[in-house]
Order: sequence, then structure tokens, then C-alpha cells
Amino acid sequence: MGLTRSFPRIALLLSVLLLPWARASEAAPWRDPSPHKVRFSTVAENVQLETLDWGGKGPPIVLLAGGGNTGHVFDDFALKLREHYRLYAMTRRGSPPSSIPEDSYSADSLGDDVVAVIKALKLTKPILMGHSYAGFELSNVASRYPEQIAAVIYLDAFHSLDPDYESRRDLQNRRMETATA
Repeated sequence: MGLTRSFPRIALLLSVLLLPWARASEAAPWRDPSPHKVRFSTVAENVQLETLDWGGKGPPIVLLAGGGNTGHVFDDFALKLREHYRLYAMTRRGSPPSSIPEDSYSADSLGDDVVAVIKALKLTKPILMGHSYAGFELSNVASRYPEQIAAVIYLDAFHSLDPDYESRRDLQNRRMETATA
């Protein structure tokens, strides 16, 4: 019974002792440790996209993040390429801190955003490199604006959800398997 009666006192004493420690260990606001410059590029009415610039030497590369990520997903990766390339990244619409418009998320809108960022940064024929969902943007820009870019690099990225294209590709793969069997 003694422990039951003293439990409120022990709890109060522990909270008084631990509260200052808990406050001291609260996370400070996140500070981006990556040495890039951040700016926002206006790509459409009421749509601004975060763009990151790590600097570097050589041809420009624009990095496009996968779905649910921001350009910051490349913070460490970009540093490894700076010796040979000028590195940029963008955060697509719908992913904070970029604008989140209510509509205009079509492949053409997302591709147009990439081209608008290229123009805003005054880049000449950059290489586009993207991961995962960014494959849609890579494919869209490469097919609609091939003169605007030097190359596309898919990093475990998909390029199409077009069922007609996918069924033609599957048919070609089956034919190749049959021919080599």
C-alpha cells in the first residue's frame, strides 16, 4: 500500500526532474546541411517549384525525384557528381515546399514544368536524371521536347502506364523469347 500512496509523489518528482531534459532534447528546427542554393521558379500561374543548385563543373544535370520525395533526396548524391557536372534538382508540383495546385497533374503539365525550370535556370541542353515516378517526366520531356535536352537517365524509373504500349512491349518480349528458344 505504501507504494500505491507514494506513486503520485514519485510521478510528480520524476516529471519535475525529467521535464527540463525532455525540453532540451526536443528537436531543433531542421536545417539543411547540403551546400546548395534554393530558389523558386514560377512555372505556371500560381505554381512555383523549389529548385536546388549545388554548383559544380561541367554539363548541367537536372535531378528529378521520385513520387513523394523532394529534390533534397539527392543532397548526398549530388555532391558526388559536382566534380564533373553542374547539379540542379527540382521538387515537382504537389510536393511541399513547391506549390500544391488543385489540378494540372497530367504528364504534359509535369513535363512542361521541367521545361519551364530549364528555361528559368537558363540551362542549355541539360541531362535529365530521374528516379521512380520521375520516369513519366523524363519520357514526356524526351518525346515532346527532345531539342531542349542532351539525354535522359532513368534511375530505377518507370516510363509509361500506357496499356497499349505495355502490351506491344510484352508481345515483342515474347517474340524475342520464342526466337531465342
